[in-house]
Amino acid sequence: MHLRLPRLLFAAASGYLLGTVPSADIASRVAKGGVVDLRSSGSRNPGGVNALRLLGNTPGRAVIVADVGKGYAACACGRLAGGDLGAHVAGVAAVVGHCYPVWTRFQGGKGVATSFGQCLYTFPAFAPVQLAVAVAATRVPRVQQRALVSA
Repeated sequence: MHLRLPRLLFAAASGYLLGTVPSADIASRVAKGGVVDLRSSGSRNPGGVNALRLLGNTPGRAVIVADVGKGYAACACGRLAGGDLGAHVAGVAAVVGHCYPVWTRFQGGKGVATSFGQCLYTFPAFAPVQLAVAVAATRVPRVQQRALVSA
């Protein structure tokens, strides 16, 4: 039991660091040469939906896939470090890292895609439900941001 805490702390730290990878910033640099700053344009959110609007389909979808991948990869690393509990700890830490990355003064995304990646790994039976709610929420005008976060 006494060896479990260091493993869970490692899972949390690795999950947080994976979550802080700025996929939207990387996509902006690759697609537009860094000219478009997602934190000061559009919805001012460095997330997939804003990237779709400002960078186009391919870079925007790449951001969404990368953000989902961050949550999934964090859970996989967490499971290696601390079993099922480690997967959950690392997944939550990845979402926190995505929303509050230390590299950008704690101004990150909303964590929708990253939490979907966590859900996909830790509870795959629920993932289609979460995806359906998120897609349906984007179809309702004027409530996209709030609805996506609630998904």
